[in-house]
Amino acid sequence: WGLFGPESVSWKVHASPVLLVGGLRALLIQSLYPPAMAGIDQHSDYLERPLTRLQRTAEYVATVVYGDTASAERVAAMVRRLHSRVAGIDPITARAYSADDLEAKLWVHCVEIHSFLAAYRAYGGGLTDAEQDAYLAEQVAAAELMEIPREVVPASRLAYRAYFEMMRDRLCVSEASRDAIELVVHPPLTRELLFHQGTLRMMATAAVA
Repeated sequence: WGLFGPESVSWKVHASPVLLVGGLRALLIQSLYPPAMAGIDQHSDYLERPLTRLQRTAEYVATVVYGDTASAERVAAMVRRLHSRVAGIDPITARAYSADDLEAKLWVHCVEIHSFLAAYRAYGGGLTDAEQDAYLAEQVAAAELMEIPREVVPASRLAYRAYFEMMRDRLCVSEASRDAIELVVHPPLTRELLFHQGTLRMMATAAVA
């Protein structure tokens, strides 16, 4: 059954199509951390091909959650190889950044998982407090695939609150984050997005909410 299995909360949550709303929410919030946003802005074509980028992320998440362990480890290794080339200077802090930086990897993981949970709670169905904590704890295994040590990953709602409070002063809105937010809220009329405008705008409204 791979990392989780049919009795896991992860299988229950990730079966819902509202996770696409969570993915858009994740992009909105992830963009507020300058080192992570610098890597996306300088090394990704997400502004030109947002649906392709969203599809790749969705395929990765689905493989990690529903694939066998070997498949999950294989796609994680591929992503780590791609990320090994992501480095540069963050224009906000003027400091060097790298996709291998532990703090950046942890931020991306936590925002993504919290966004999936938030979207499911809002639109997908009810979860007990225990199920919510179980989901966050289960997803520590996904963080480990990105070589994030288990001991630094929040594993409950209480731990997530403490983590986000710790990160608050490190967040800001930048030109790059505005580009990401604008992409979500007002998707451009490109050939790739032309026939998806109604769906994307509905999902964006749900993500912002």
